[in-house]
Amino acid sequence: VYCTKSDDRHTGEQSRYISQLIYEDSWHNIKRTNVKLNISLSSNELLSVDKDDDMIAFLRNMHYSPSSLCAYMSCPYKFYLKYIKKLKPQQDDFDEEIDSQIFGTLIHQAMENLYLSISKLPIDSQQSEMKSLINSDKVVAAVNQAIQAVILGDDNADIEREVGGEILIARDILVSYINKNILPYDAHRSVFGVDSMECPVAESIDFPSIGTIKFKGIIDRLDRLWDGRMRIVDYKTGTRKMSFTNLVEVFTGEHESSAVFQVLLYSILLKRSLNKQVLPEIYQISKMSGEEINSIITINNEQVHFVTDDLDSEFVDNLNDAVFRPLFDKQQKFIPTTDSKRCEKCDYSDICGK
Repeated sequence: VYCTKSDDRHTGEQSRYISQLIYEDSWHNIKRTNVKLNISLSSNELLSVDKDDDMIAFLRNMHYSPSSLCAYMSCPYKFYLKYIKKLKPQQDDFDEEIDSQIFGTLIHQAMENLYLSISKLPIDSQQSEMKSLINSDKVVAAVNQAIQAVILGDDNADIEREVGGEILIARDILVSYINKNILPYDAHRSVFGVDSMECPVAESIDFPSIGTIKFKGIIDRLDRLWDGRMRIVDYKTGTRKMSFTNLVEVFTGEHESSAVFQVLLYSILLKRSLNKQVLPEIYQISKMSGEEINSIITINNEQVHFVTDDLDSEFVDNLNDAVFRPLFDKQQKFIPTTDSKRCEKCDYSDICGK
């Protein structure tokens, strides 16, 4: 428990001990609850935005990312504010507190720094190079470079002097995750080689009664298997749901299902673009232990080792029902979600008065 209100005696930030518990404790289900007085001067009138022909034309010309689609499923009004009106939440120039999103960005950037040169090596040389990285100075350097780029915005910044204790704790945890979890797991899998990092993908899909929809995004990491098939790896710092009773459960817009939605969509786009089979995997780095991790998605009690044509078709049908059919329906306005839990950490909650 801590108070987020800041004054001349309190910073409003969580203690270093709380931060260390959140980042290092992977065995307990730690939940963060924000308790606040909901004082708003806005009216209780329901916010809504109509759709006219110009809006439909705008929507038809958009390029959709997995994040934008998750935003729509979570809250159509949030989608409108973020991806149509292009409103950006106000951010401080420098924030000592490391939230889960920034922590995830740091791990992505650090792994890109480490693997960019490895991706240029032949597949049969990559594993030995990965082994040599474990506990090396290169890992610390890669994490430091990530902090300089992501948090400080200065590649020459002196981290020891310019950041506080929470960021230094996060740095140590990141270094530990990479040395103890990611590198050992990758180094003992000789069936793949890193093909590229931060790989752009763009593809179009035809939807019945709607037409052609354009998609784009950035794949965190793309691997090439020995037999020429591809593998998409998505890094996640928190715990995510990996098993679903059916595919419909993936289309909720909820945080716990967004990772699987994202990696499946990217796998389908890549499969169609390259005409190759694609294996989707999610590295839950806080849960990884040596050579054994649960990185494979399970749907209807079956592991998704590769995206099949049947899975591709079923995914597209569900995407049509969950997103594009209501999105292109003029009668369905952009309105806020009725689930107040989704508003707790929303960057646009002040606009809605929630």
